Amino acid sequence: MSSASVTPSTLSNDSNSNIYINPDHRTPNILLAWYWILIVGGQILLPFLLATMILSRNVRRDPTLVNMIITWIIFTVVLCMLYYSGHQHGAEPPFGLCLAQASLLSGAPVMSCAAGLALVMQVFLGLRNLVQKVSTSGRMTPKEDRRYQIDTRWRARAFVIVPYILLVVFTIASVIIGLRNRSSVTRSRAWLFCSIDGPIVTAVSVVSALFSAITLIFEAWIAWIFYRHGTQVASTKTESAFNVRIILRVVAFSGYSGFCWLSFIIIGTKWDIVPWILTSCVPLVAFVIFGSQKSVLRVWAFWIPRTPREELQPTSPLTPSPGSYDPNKPFSELAMAKFTAFKGSKPILVALPPQAHLPTVNDDRKLAPTQSRGSSLDEPDGMVEIPLSKNETAEPLDSPADPRDAYGWEKGYKKAASLGH
Repeated sequence: MSSASVTPSTLSNDSNSNIYINPDHRTPNILLAWYWILIVGGQILLPFLLATMILSRNVRRDPTLVNMIITWIIFTVVLCMLYYSGHQHGAEPPFGLCLAQASLLSGAPVMSCAAGLALVMQVFLGLRNLVQKVSTSGRMTPKEDRRYQIDTRWRARAFVIVPYILLVVFTIASVIIGLRNRSSVTRSRAWLFCSIDGPIVTAVSVVSALFSAITLIFEAWIAWIFYRHGTQVASTKTESAFNVRIILRVVAFSGYSGFCWLSFIIIGTKWDIVPWILTSCVPLVAFVIFGSQKSVLRVWAFWIPRTPREELQPTSPLTPSPGSYDPNKPFSELAMAKFTAFKGSKPILVALPPQAHLPTVNDDRKLAPTQSRGSSLDEPDGMVEIPLSKNETAEPLDSPADPRDAYGWEKGYKKAASLGH
């Protein structure tokens, strides 16, 4: 790559262009650095992080977080289309290639901004729900639990799908404009990539800036929630308390990426290469912020044993678990409740002292058979199997006075009158 093929004289200084690169900055070194930052961050490190999140069961992940990473991988691939085809400098690239990149670049920024906004909104809604639970100090009713799960499921789907809908809409609109006015599709105005001159550029800039501004507003709202309720939320010794750190990581990343998009307006046209350099670093920043999570580092450092608390981390770090959350219950009891939640169709193994009488049954059924230590039954010594009828369920009791109550002693059963001789 010779410097003779990259000269400022080949540029068209279009003062009306929304994306203009100062010719003084057009050097091969900057060009290569820009491409390799995109490749290393967006096409090597981010896919590695994405594979870790998807393939490992021990990494806490959320659909909106995974989707945001995917959108930035797509964005960097689109930006490198000219580099991969060998048309990053010199003569104008073929019209078809230039139109494809310019059209995709009309939708990719909007897609990435929308995915970032969806991620922050997911954090905000999950944090607000957590604060409400802490303030009410109570569980959800079954009806509220079902409604919460349905709303969360559909909201997550919308947050994932909408960015790609915007990508398709803006890309199709750009293709139509480019085909109607072929002279508007060129690389000379933007230098780093092909662009389309016309109202579509203004629309992309306005929508991207709007999404970035809304993202920053939600981040300020999240900061206000932490200011008002941060101590109370952080002090809850539950699975949701572990979400605080990932929320702070999301806010840090979204703040940087939002500033990058707004920098196109703040910095101005004279130094337009600066915003694009800042934007090219977004994948690297994402890898550093989300790749430095303890759960991710544990997967990469697989020889380090995991602690019991890490084994109980929820799959999604951004949304509190519905129904099972109790802000007054310490972590050890929460873990106990997790491992003692039984379905009504399955029998319950109840730990009893070897000398204890069996519990009596309220519905006139026969008492369950008993076995002393050293028996030939499959149950462990001291364990008694109590079958449930079809419509019966068993749930752990809160703070039981008798240890057996935490193992599903619920309706249809009562303790024996005597537990010893």
